[in-house]
Amino acid sequence: MTLIDRFKMIRNTLGLTQKEFGKALNKTYIMIQNYEKGRRNITDGILLNLQDIFNVNIEWMRTGEGSMFLSDSDKKADSGVVNIAPAYDLPERFLQLAGKLKKSDIAKVEGYMQAIVDSYKK
Repeated sequence: MTLIDRFKMIRNTLGLTQKEFGKALNKTYIMIQNYEKGRRNITDGILLNLQDIFNVNIEWMRTGEGSMFLSDSDKKADSGVVNIAPAYDLPERFLQLAGKLKKSDIAKVEGYMQAIVDSYKK
């Protein structure tokens, strides 16, 4: 089974249409069709979104090893970091905003976010 097969399996297991799956991932249903037909590569960003939004095991997506979804005990929590994303719907909001940025600006935002995270370590 390939990454493409597992991508489609996730959507089907969740019982979502391509349109619903695309909306959750901030992609059009055409993009989902392209991923499922192998016309577009499934990027690390898509894999991370699958993990963040649907609790998908990225290792399973890449290799087929392990379980399809992460259990609470499988999640690797970074001590000291509190996940506030679900309470504020941050992934979707960030992705919507990031989708409007130029690539050069995305690097600036990433640097800014890293500086904030680094300041917590001091």
